[in-house]
Amino acid sequence: MRVFPNFSGGKCACYRVAVGRIRRPLEDMMTAHPAPDRPPRLGLALSGGGFRASLFHIGVLARMAELDLLRDVQVISTVSGGSIIGALYYLRVRNLLRSKPDAAITRADYVEMVDDLWRTFSAAIEHNLRMRTFADWRANLRMFHDRRYSRSDRMAELYEAYLYAAAAGVTPPARVVLPALTIQPCGESNFQPFDEDERGHTANDRRMNKVPALVINATTLNTGHNFQFTATWLGEPPQAAADIDRNLRLRRAYYHRDGLPEKYQQLPLGLAVAASAAVPGIFAPLALTDMYRDGADDLTPQLVDGGVHDNQGIAGLLDPDHPCTHLIVSDASGQMEDLHSPLTIFAAVLKRSNDTLMSRVREEEYAAAASREGQGIAALRFFHLKESLLQRELTWIGGCDKPAQVTGAGETTPYGVHPRIQVLLARIRTDLDAFSEVEAHALMADGYLISRQHLCDKLCQSLGRPAAAEQTHAWPFLDVQPYLADPDLDPSFAEQLAAGSRLFGKSLRTVPSLRWTGNPLLRGAAVTLVAVAVGLLSRFGGNVMGTVFAILGFLAAIWAVKLVAQARHWSSLETIAGWMQAIAPGIVVAPLLALAVNRHLRILTPLRLEYGKVDRLRPPPAFGVNREAA
Repeated sequence: MRVFPNFSGGKCACYRVAVGRIRRPLEDMMTAHPAPDRPPRLGLALSGGGFRASLFHIGVLARMAELDLLRDVQVISTVSGGSIIGALYYLRVRNLLRSKPDAAITRADYVEMVDDLWRTFSAAIEHNLRMRTFADWRANLRMFHDRRYSRSDRMAELYEAYLYAAAAGVTPPARVVLPALTIQPCGESNFQPFDEDERGHTANDRRMNKVPALVINATTLNTGHNFQFTATWLGEPPQAAADIDRNLRLRRAYYHRDGLPEKYQQLPLGLAVAASAAVPGIFAPLALTDMYRDGADDLTPQLVDGGVHDNQGIAGLLDPDHPCTHLIVSDASGQMEDLHSPLTIFAAVLKRSNDTLMSRVREEEYAAAASREGQGIAALRFFHLKESLLQRELTWIGGCDKPAQVTGAGETTPYGVHPRIQVLLARIRTDLDAFSEVEAHALMADGYLISRQHLCDKLCQSLGRPAAAEQTHAWPFLDVQPYLADPDLDPSFAEQLAAGSRLFGKSLRTVPSLRWTGNPLLRGAAVTLVAVAVGLLSRFGGNVMGTVFAILGFLAAIWAVKLVAQARHWSSLETIAGWMQAIAPGIVVAPLLALAVNRHLRILTPLRLEYGKVDRLRPPPAFGVNREAA
């Protein structure tokens, strides 16, 4: 039996979960913060937002490595796209801490680790994991006919195969098991990082290189609460607003202490990440069977994307078991845009209302954390993809002669990115498909530049680190920095970022040979498919209508056989007829879908990636050090 049987779920349930989130979610947790005399504890939150967020977060990690801040991180709270890259980073940190004594680890080790991290991740996502979920006809057939295996399960397998297996030293089809990923530092046995002494100091506080706790956040549809996975336990955290929230709380279960079924003691990391990134309406919820019971009835938690509850992951940094005093929140989530003429049809109103609600939840999470800065939280650094962009205020018609108010950046942002480019980066799709080198480098460079502005001397000094330094490593992804600052250097740079906002048809907008022929090719392909279908039908059925009637007759024959078998009590024949009726669509669709996807992966994806390489851009007037080093 699989750990996560899956069942379909709709957006309405997730909408109701989000409605229940608009409250003061962090206040009770923040009151449990350590006393001021306790050592500083740094927490890092990596938001959701698909691979766009993952790439942005890599830029943040690069800047933190330069500032030697990564060694201070004690908690990493991740959501969705942040969970994808956060889990990979955690595995790399685990390898580092297990391979070197505490005193032997240097800033250069973290820089080298992040340098390898971005290369590994960039290479992995070029495989187009979103499309690859349908590239295997056997997996497609299983998704058609096995309710316990969905696209979410398939994504979990791909995460492990392309991202986590090599970092964990596991050879597929063996799985990377989450309960086995606790970190025992080199030369230290039975290390408990968060056990406090009588003064409130932990074993982790005394280390130069902290052992981080990875908190992977999902959302429980049953209760509307946050559901978390760590290497030690899984379950819902203590309720932050228990005085007004009377829903069930699914208590944390410790893998090796609470008599859990063996399947949870072998819980795959990929499945936890897939639950955190199970976007409602796109991926099926992941179910935890045989874990909770409510009276005489089993209660099966249905888990969806952690962004439904808290897309920034802030609450995970404020857990009473290991509360953080310093918070760095990297927010690459999608943000609402102005609509001059919003559609008023039912579906559009529902979507816009849900977007508004989620935007409100994001604002509440930030406001609650910011209000506690200096009162439990010593420092908060929160940065996002619309950093320093203009905000306008309009005056009503005939109200007054005062011109519209404008706040924010002017011709360029304080971190050196042109506002027009920053808007395009904020609009890039929150998807799990292939990202070109231009898209990936632009997002990583953007995360690096924005975090460079926020991670300043004051934060470093409060954590006992030297003052913030300028760039100390030649990150190859900073080759796009001139194009971020001046979009006129090569118009194709902005064009590629603009095309990156689309879920489909990016190749037709970025590959020059397809840009003018794309639409005719699509029309021609449709006509060709129809012609081939007609030809095949005519060949095997004499004519189109004859073949259609033949197919209908075949289905009717199966139905008639079932009726006769039921009337005669021929159970074997009835079983065979029902089986044929059930699997016929899947047998036809599964291989055809795999064939089409593999053609796309072998032709269109490589073509778009080739034309999306940075070295195809027009060289800037003066090459920087990174361009030469690359």
